[in-house]
Amino acid sequence: MLLILWQLERSMNIMYFVLSAAQLLRLIMQTSAHPRTAMLVNTLSQGLDDLWHFSLLLMIVMVGFILLGTAQFAGARSEFDTQFKAFEMVWEMLLGSMPQSGAIPSQLWTYDKLMMIYLMMYNFLCFMFMFNFIIAIICESYLAVTHAIKESEAEQEFFHDVAAVTVVSFKSFLWRWPPHRELVEKLKNLHKTRVSFIDMRAHFPGSFLTSKPYLNLVIKLKSLHKTRVSFINLRTVAPGSLLSSKPCL
Repeated sequence: MLLILWQLERSMNIMYFVLSAAQLLRLIMQTSAHPRTAMLVNTLSQGLDDLWHFSLLLMIVMVGFILLGTAQFAGARSEFDTQFKAFEMVWEMLLGSMPQSGAIPSQLWTYDKLMMIYLMMYNFLCFMFMFNFIIAIICESYLAVTHAIKESEAEQEFFHDVAAVTVVSFKSFLWRWPPHRELVEKLKNLHKTRVSFIDMRAHFPGSFLTSKPYLNLVIKLKSLHKTRVSFINLRTVAPGSLLSSKPCL
């Protein structure tokens, strides 16, 4: 009975961990809603192809060293008794650790020349090269993401966007402006550089019941000093609705 209860508790712990990890990953993915908080997700997305192939290369190298270590040093060093212990050892060495040494010379990692060559080969390939490869991939992806943010004319600080979303939402409710995505789609289908109140009234009969909401929207757009409305213009007017160019397109 106690064994059954222990197994049930173990299964529940695993389920709780899986659900908690899924919620954590979901929270991290939600940070991609704003360009400034999307640095982690966008950096991983930018370097996903390089990271995937780096993972394959790292797996091949580490498996090779694990098999070599267990085959050569399983009888001499407790760190290589099993393949799992060998994996623990090479993973710790990837982060800069070395095998424990004792008080007598035979317990030093430099006592066995084959062990010394093995460890130096591993540190040279994995710690000095592979570890720096992953840093280079992440830095390159991060620089590409930050460059795209700096080049974007629509990028704003996070709390400025929050304030702009609140203001635009209030004005949309007050003046009964149409949804921004619907507005972009209708303006795109008009194929005009000038849109009159009659055109807006025809395409949005429930929004522009009088000319006042239309005039307020025109004043908002005219404040951009643009003759043509682009994604950047609409993103500036409605930062909470057009966080990317996909809705506009």
